[in-house]
Amino acid sequence: MSEKEVHGAVYSGVVFRGEILTTTIFGIPFLLAGLFTFGIGIDLLISEGEPEGIFLTCFSLPFTIIGGTIVVQGLHALGRAIGLIAPKDPALFPRAGPIGPESIHVEHPDSSYSGIYKRQPNIINGTDWYRKISGDQRLYFYAANEGGMPGWSLDDQIDNGSKDWYNGGWISSLDFIENIPFGTHEWNDVEGNITIQEIDFVEDVDENNEIENNNDLVDMFKKQLMDSFDEK
Repeated sequence: MSEKEVHGAVYSGVVFRGEILTTTIFGIPFLLAGLFTFGIGIDLLISEGEPEGIFLTCFSLPFTIIGGTIVVQGLHALGRAIGLIAPKDPALFPRAGPIGPESIHVEHPDSSYSGIYKRQPNIINGTDWYRKISGDQRLYFYAANEGGMPGWSLDDQIDNGSKDWYNGGWISSLDFIENIPFGTHEWNDVEGNITIQEIDFVEDVDENNEIENNNDLVDMFKKQLMDSFDEK
């Protein structure tokens, strides 16, 4: 990695941590407002028996839940970003969803990613992952192990699924939770659409290719034989 790339990675890491911290701070006022209103409501309800206490208590719940969720998730993400919380091992995620098809076909603007991908024997982050036949390109689910957003990624580096690598693009899991993003979709960091289709019988494809190759060899031998007769 060059010095420029190192500086870029450091800068991206600082920006990412800053975004997490800003989000966490944004949730604190909601949490405090909810807790403050909840306290007033409980006090009115218990000590004075005022019916307004019920209203204030119920009114405080959305603020407390939303603010608390933002703060907790932000602190957890920040802890992972600075190394205080270790990311979960991708191999320890339980399977989420059914077993995927044995083979898929990917059409990609970058021809190196286009082709047939086979399902691998193990799972990554609770889902099946696929590797291109005779290549290092792979489709896998990234579970925000080291920060960022969860989603499906295409990459040409072999990893256990913990790295947020997506040289071939990525797509959010919001619409494809536990499911392979079949069909034609616009992916992030890719110019053009990516199409993923299920293939039922890869063996048939290979056998057909082998039959075609054998027929070509037979035709070639016939031509050579006829040429030899003509020469005589």
